[in-house]
Amino acid sequence: NTQRQPVSRPGDRRSLENRGFQERNITEDPSTQNRGSRFRGGFGQSANIKDEQSSRPQSGTFLGSGGRGTFGSRAAPYKEHTEEIGLERGPKVTYVPPPPPDNEQAIFAHYQTGINFDKYDENVVEVSGLDPPPPLLAFEEANLCQTLNMNIAKAGYSKLTPVQKYSIPIILAGRDLMACAQTGSGKTAAFLLPVVALMMRDGVTASSFKEQQDPECIIVAPTRELINQIFLEARKFVYGTCVRPAVVYGGTQLGHSIHQVMQGCNILCATPGRLMDIIKREKIALHNVKYLVLDEADRMLDMGFGLDMKMLISYPSMPPKHKRQTLMFSATFPEEVQR
Repeated sequence: NTQRQPVSRPGDRRSLENRGFQERNITEDPSTQNRGSRFRGGFGQSANIKDEQSSRPQSGTFLGSGGRGTFGSRAAPYKEHTEEIGLERGPKVTYVPPPPPDNEQAIFAHYQTGINFDKYDENVVEVSGLDPPPPLLAFEEANLCQTLNMNIAKAGYSKLTPVQKYSIPIILAGRDLMACAQTGSGKTAAFLLPVVALMMRDGVTASSFKEQQDPECIIVAPTRELINQIFLEARKFVYGTCVRPAVVYGGTQLGHSIHQVMQGCNILCATPGRLMDIIKREKIALHNVKYLVLDEADRMLDMGFGLDMKMLISYPSMPPKHKRQTLMFSATFPEEVQR
């Protein structure tokens, strides 16, 4: 007369929050806050920026196909592919996030500056590399186009942070970059601004009339909150241009992600699992990638995405390291990241 109780299996339940695209409600995982305090790059301490010349020698290259260092996994996998993209295990993911508002006022909505923002200038910045370019003192010194300068002003950017002062000229010079800076230090603009400037200089345009998209820039971040933040910032800088960003991440309907990409994509913002899934489905090609950005690289290692990163970098159609710029940003500076 005993009754059988239903047995819960991994993947039977899934909590999908409607995070949306509201800028003020998108925040990073609290565990990332103030994570730079233990390493160079914490607030009030020094930051560490390493750049490499375009003619990248084998020694000193921190990643790439045939390079010396590869991404490993320091912890148990945070999410397997099937768990992130909703395949094979558990119910089919049907959640479709609401589209972001596309009016100018919403796109350029400002974040409130922290009360200690001006103290960033007190941080000591260490730069290594052969004859690095001098830091900027103002956005005007970057000689960006008029449209980009207008978007910078509309977005409320008036003062450079230390990581921006050094990273922007290094990226504009065509060098690889490995930067250690805390969360909230302005590193998103530090890589987006020069990348957008270089893409506009090359005259890139997006097209929805392609069976396979071939983005010029791929930006990878470990969480949907962070990748959404990057996408929203990218929309500000490309406003009024022919450059089109797109964002894809796990926990949403796969068909929706594919649709977002196929509408045209020059800058693809993605979480690791969803990115690799779309690549394997041959919805995007990597042969045209000129800029590969890995944000929060240390967290991607901690969360078990090291294998995904190794697969991405060594993918057959990914351009070799000497034919692309690789930009890596990290809040901490462990040995795995330095390799």
